[in-house]
Amino acid sequence: MNIVLSFSSSEASNGLALATLLTAAAVLVLGLAVVARARASLVSLLFFGITIAAAGWLAGFSAIYESPTPARALWWARVSSVFACLLPAAIFHFTAVYVGRRRDLRMATLFCWIFCAAIALTGATTPLGVWRYSWGYYPRGSLSNLWLVAVFAGILAASIRLLWRAWHDSEGQSRQGARAMMFAFIASSFALWDFLPLIGIRLYPVGFLAILAFTGIAANAIWRYQLVELTPAYAAGQILETMKGAVIVADLAGKIRVVNRAALSLLGYSQGDLVGKHLRAIIDPEESISSGQLLQSHGMLDQQMGWITASGGRLDVLASSSFVRDASGAPVGVVYVAADVTDRRRAEQALRESEHRYRTLFEGNPLPMWVYEYETLRFVAVNEAAIQHYGYSKDEFLRMTIADIRPAEELPLMHEALTHLRDRNRGGVFRHRKKDGSVFDAEITSFEFVSGGRRARLVIAVDVTERHRAEEKLRDSEERYRMLFERNLAGVFRTTLDGRFLDVNDALARIFGYEGRRELLEQSVYTSREERQRLISRLREQRSLSNVEVRMRRRDGTPVWVLENMTLREGPEGGVIEGTIIDITERKTAQEQMEYQAYHDVLTGLPNRLLFRDRISVALAHARRNRRYVAVMFLDLDQFKLVNDTLGHTVGDGLLQAAAERLVGCVRADDTVARMGGDEFTVLLSDLSDGRAAATVAQKVLESISEPIVVESHELFITTSIGIAIYPEDGGDTETLLKNADRAMYRAKEAGRNNFQFAMRATIDATAGRLSIERSLHHAFERKEFVVH
Repeated sequence: MNIVLSFSSSEASNGLALATLLTAAAVLVLGLAVVARARASLVSLLFFGITIAAAGWLAGFSAIYESPTPARALWWARVSSVFACLLPAAIFHFTAVYVGRRRDLRMATLFCWIFCAAIALTGATTPLGVWRYSWGYYPRGSLSNLWLVAVFAGILAASIRLLWRAWHDSEGQSRQGARAMMFAFIASSFALWDFLPLIGIRLYPVGFLAILAFTGIAANAIWRYQLVELTPAYAAGQILETMKGAVIVADLAGKIRVVNRAALSLLGYSQGDLVGKHLRAIIDPEESISSGQLLQSHGMLDQQMGWITASGGRLDVLASSSFVRDASGAPVGVVYVAADVTDRRRAEQALRESEHRYRTLFEGNPLPMWVYEYETLRFVAVNEAAIQHYGYSKDEFLRMTIADIRPAEELPLMHEALTHLRDRNRGGVFRHRKKDGSVFDAEITSFEFVSGGRRARLVIAVDVTERHRAEEKLRDSEERYRMLFERNLAGVFRTTLDGRFLDVNDALARIFGYEGRRELLEQSVYTSREERQRLISRLREQRSLSNVEVRMRRRDGTPVWVLENMTLREGPEGGVIEGTIIDITERKTAQEQMEYQAYHDVLTGLPNRLLFRDRISVALAHARRNRRYVAVMFLDLDQFKLVNDTLGHTVGDGLLQAAAERLVGCVRADDTVARMGGDEFTVLLSDLSDGRAAATVAQKVLESISEPIVVESHELFITTSIGIAIYPEDGGDTETLLKNADRAMYRAKEAGRNNFQFAMRATIDATAGRLSIERSLHHAFERKEFVVH
């Protein structure tokens, strides 16, 4: 006797029945679409079986909701239970085939089918009656049915575990397909929600949504990753067509028989243009290699050669060859694999030219220059000007330290100065000693950089002894001043306050490109009136200025950098300015180039680690004064190594450049984006009113980076993981903020990547505490701190 329990008096047709029926139809249509598109492969047929079982189950429940009587509802409940019981076996069978373990799991698959079929046939799940809910009738079960639900859930869990192992052990598309299918099965597990109304819990049966989600995700995974039946012939054809390198197959007569797409694209030919032609048609006539060498290389040809394109241009390629053999092992043809190395050779040439320019700037610089190691103070490089000026040979220099060119009484001062060195020091004057024992004043400009993993400094020295003596003589007498004025190698001048020359020497005229001093007297060499006025204002206050670097203009309009010394003397029209000028254009150019290279990343043009740390320090000082916030973001590109290893460093470099441009576009002009190395970037958000405002920028970065990036015809999809540290909550100095942001970034990776995480004080304290305990344990035995109890 059927028992009907009613929870609502509503008997009107409801939208739930229609939604469930439409879902059943959609599931069935998706199954048919997969079978049609995959050309009835085994995976698609098994998936179709799942959709049949799911559609039968959902259609039966739709009929139950719309049944006019309890008896009709009970009949439809029995029908739907048959489909529901077969669904776990179909899922497990599909999973075993999908992950490629059909043979290993054939006994387990058979057991699932026998068990589920037996349950369906015996009617063990036949409901005891029906409930009456607000949406219509619903099968009535009991808590004793829980064992059956647990078994079905166990089969589903086993299927998910198989997919998880396949995801963990595979790579590439197989890994992506296993992950997508695993998500689909996890979504399907929410269909167990429909068991709750079965035992009298009045909750809307929305499990059909989980089935629809499963079917959609699974169908998409099959379309993307399982449509092709991988046969050896198919794989060989695809490899040939998709290889990045050019492949050409010729018979032993030298006629081309097979050309892949990369070779056609490389040479500029259309499909069919090369087939039938002799290999000599694409070999540069200037190449000395013979046809016999091309065809009888016995697989040992591996050399650079020139190929001629369809347009007549020349390409430098690296070609290797091997025989194509028949079943008996006899050679029937030769296959050539070639890669275009034109760009690489150009890059190598550009590198050689860059190194030559550096050597020219260093070796040919008229100013003494050298490089020394910061730790040992030993010279590691020295230019010819230094050799000539100091009197030591190059070998003698390389056996010395910088202390050997300083007077003994200056060594304490030197060691003290070394402790206060910054990344860049300029304008300091020190006493130096030549090989003959003479001592002179040297104006030192130095820059720090890293060479071979060790700190080093580049030093530019200017002997200012004569300049100091000249300045002293200028104060002695007008006659001696005039002699020095006329014969000084530096430019000497007298001008009015408005910049009009009263007198100059020939050296000054030569600096500005004039043949004689008279031509210069009627000219102006200042590029900016405002800059001139600022200098005059300083001069009025201080009465004299020394070693002022000024940008001026030559006769032909080109800029010239000079080192200017000025003194304001009493005279008509408010006074007269007397001074000297030294042309430091070459030094300035070299200095600017080296400074830029020392503080910027060569690949992306972004600030590097040194400049980024400096800007953090400035931002923190400003934040402390104005009680503002600063955010430091540490991020790297997810799966960048996979792109770099798969598509090559050229594509990887292009990806880094594109990512850098997008990062810059996500921040304000006052913020800083830097590359720390590899695929790691940092972002400095300064002058924030609210530290959590960094989340908005982080989300913008995530969205920007996740957009497709096209590099050399490769459409790349990458994501990024971001860690955020906020001043002052997460640290009050540069190192602490960077360290905490880095930790937060790894937590973002652990959370699944493509997200951002803030530094958390609890995590930081826990890590610091653990490190402290480890340090204590390392020294506990030495300190006899272990006690036997």
